[in-house]
Amino acid sequence: MNIMQGVLRPNAPPRRVEALAYIIQRLRRGASPSYDEIGRNMNPPVGGGRARQYVDQLVKLRVIGRDVGSHRGIVILDLAACLALIDKALGQGGWAHAAPLAPLMPPDPCSFLQLPILPLIELPPDLQ
Repeated sequence: MNIMQGVLRPNAPPRRVEALAYIIQRLRRGASPSYDEIGRNMNPPVGGGRARQYVDQLVKLRVIGRDVGSHRGIVILDLAACLALIDKALGQGGWAHAAPLAPLMPPDPCSFLQLPILPLIELPPDLQ
């Protein structure tokens, strides 16, 4: 429970996992986020210094790396470990990961020759 922020989050995942999820999301769009951007996109938001601490924790876990001297130099070192870390945190929070569905099969092509033939109806002469 986070009393300092005034937010009740009994089953919340660690904040570094929330930061990791945002980092992965930003890297998929092609840009490494800054510490301030990471902090602003957390719920509740944190400052850039605190976001840097979360990034430092993730670097120690060896799931992400950081280029020394680069302003936006965060890189993913092990995507499988990142996803496992997020999945574990969500599982502790009560979320369940659904198994993927079987691959969808496209329907067989259908032509007018395959459609059922309806019998012709002859109308009585008074209805024509």
